[in-house]
Amino acid sequence: MQVRGRKSIREVLEGLKAQEKKPNPFVSERSALQPEQPKINRPIQPGQPVLNKPTYGPQQPKVNKEPPLSFVQLQQKLDKLMRNIEETEKRMKTSSNYLNYYYDLQKMEKEFLQLCGQIDKYDTDFNEFSPIFVRKLKIRRETIQKKPKK
Repeated sequence: MQVRGRKSIREVLEGLKAQEKKPNPFVSERSALQPEQPKINRPIQPGQPVLNKPTYGPQQPKVNKEPPLSFVQLQQKLDKLMRNIEETEKRMKTSSNYLNYYYDLQKMEKEFLQLCGQIDKYDTDFNEFSPIFVRKLKIRRETIQKKPKK
């Protein structure tokens, strides 16, 4: 039984055999017959340019130059850090996983002090920040700096 619009099985097989007989332009005869030979490392001749030459001696460190934060961005970052520090301190008191939270707290406090150092660079008297935020900032900064360093 044959369905309209379809070829018979015999016609399909004949078409496939005809395709096998046609040469494929994408496969070269050489690559099909011979395996690829490894490249031979030849010594570099004088006067020949050297590619990927290793460099020795002191190298200049890569400097990541980030644009300075605006006061709004700085306030948002500091506010978020202060909230995270408070949450971590609460978790330290209630959880049995004290050491993990302690190291996280140290990292956050270090980042907090670095951001506070950015404020000091601007030589500002906190006029751009809200007074409530400045009060919280000063209290948190004093408590972190009063902690004994280990």
